[in-house]
Amino acid sequence: MPSRVQQAFAEDGASLDSALKGRAARFLGELEWSARALGRERERDTEPDGETYADAVSAVCYKAGARDPTSDRQQTANSGH
Repeated sequence: MPSRVQQAFAEDGASLDSALKGRAARFLGELEWSARALGRERERDTEPDGETYADAVSAVCYKAGARDPTSDRQQTANSGH
């Protein structure tokens, strides 16, 4: 069974999915926003374990609908392990 990526592109690399360009642009825009937001927070907070950095990661993950990787670190810190 061909993958969705194989179904979305012709042999020459041309898109076969008319909505792909819009979805890709939206994804890349959100990725760029996330990278800039994390970059700004890292500039303001030089300590990676600081609250500002964790809050920024949490906010970006929430916006993207992704699991927050800092939640594991915060739970471990709170449990004393």
